[in-house]
Amino acid sequence: MKHIIRLSVILITLLLFNNTFAAENITGTWQGKLVIAPETELKIQFNISQNADGSYAVILNSPEEGGIKDVKANSVAFDSGNLKLEVAELSGTYDGVVKDGKIEGTWKQEGTSMPLSLSPYVKPTLTKEDKERLLGPWRFELSQPGGSFKGIYRFEVAQNGEFVGFVDSPDMGVFGVPFSSIEFEENILTVKVESTQAEFKGTMSGDEIVGEFKQRGQQTPVTLKKGPLVYNLNLAEDDMEKLLGEWNGPLTIPTGSLTVVFRFEKTKEGNFVAFHDSPDQGGKDLPVTEAAFSDGKITLKMKGNNAEFNGKLTGDEMVGEWTQRGQSLPLTLKKGEYKAPEYSLSLSAEAMGQLLGEWQGKLGPLSLVFRFEKTEKGDFKGFIDSPDQGAKGIKITEAALTDGRLVLKVKVPTAEFNGQLSGNSLVGEWKQGGQSNPLTLTKK
Repeated sequence: MKHIIRLSVILITLLLFNNTFAAENITGTWQGKLVIAPETELKIQFNISQNADGSYAVILNSPEEGGIKDVKANSVAFDSGNLKLEVAELSGTYDGVVKDGKIEGTWKQEGTSMPLSLSPYVKPTLTKEDKERLLGPWRFELSQPGGSFKGIYRFEVAQNGEFVGFVDSPDMGVFGVPFSSIEFEENILTVKVESTQAEFKGTMSGDEIVGEFKQRGQQTPVTLKKGPLVYNLNLAEDDMEKLLGEWNGPLTIPTGSLTVVFRFEKTKEGNFVAFHDSPDQGGKDLPVTEAAFSDGKITLKMKGNNAEFNGKLTGDEMVGEWTQRGQSLPLTLKKGEYKAPEYSLSLSAEAMGQLLGEWQGKLGPLSLVFRFEKTEKGDFKGFIDSPDQGAKGIKITEAALTDGRLVLKVKVPTAEFNGQLSGNSLVGEWKQGGQSNPLTLTKK
């Protein structure tokens, strides 16, 4: 199928390559801009490699034109600094000369000639200012044929100093899906989520980023707005005044007890919102998507984890039931700030010195992270993150390291890791719910 470079098709495709340049050596990735219309430019990349016989091969890509992806040149000639290409799939040719570290030439297509100057491609890096502008949550609402859903893009600085991003969608029960790449250049943000084959590209202006979302061949306009994702609750002001603040209580489950926290707040715009936290599981800020309050009876619904609470309010206490996945359990919430228990690990300084830092591994298809830290008071603490499940900061309650054998325990969920420490590697088993699964972690 023939693909023509057109302004009408602008897709979000980000391809990253490394480039090396030396005299008379053109292997690597080169990038330039074609002026395809007044005030309109299109980025083009030539990925040039050398075959065993000394001949060259060229693959064309465009970060902006979806039809130009891994398009092979069917004829490549390079001699005495002159580069000539024929690209039958695009009905185009290129004729250029290597000069002063660039390739200066002309792209011809369907009778039209356009100058195309190529330079060695260098992956853009985020400046400190760029990171500060992006840092934090950006909410959005995406309308597609199957319906609309809300979500957020989160940009954070990881413990190791790396700038990272994640996507959450409480409506779909998706949390902590990591970005595979982040680009921000000339106010244009491009992010890619490889695991879901999704991409977003938009232009920032103040606290908004207006662009397009692409997934599996479909494009949808979407606007990101800076700030957390909220669902305004349709509650009377008198009712909300009774609820404002924090409520918490224990939920008894087969494997132990989980603390449930609800927070009711009033935004600066005067709207009522609420959030659900599960501190034992590292869950925080799950929005309450629906609420009803009548004659002292309250109903709270959360699309993000498909859960619901129904109870009766009497003073500073709510007595009712938590329903999730077809099961209902009694739950009593009391008004007041929840204070999470602290767990200091009884490990020697030598043992903790071996563990301090971040360890990453895979439990089946899920990523798992162990983090060991030393507090300002000198205490040792440990945490477990499950980024794919949106869980962060699950507390390690017990730890022992003897003769290189590490045993870790977690109260909620009731789980244990037993493995052998060898340098920067932990090889062992994760036990939970009566099952054991192999788990290998590597120190980052």
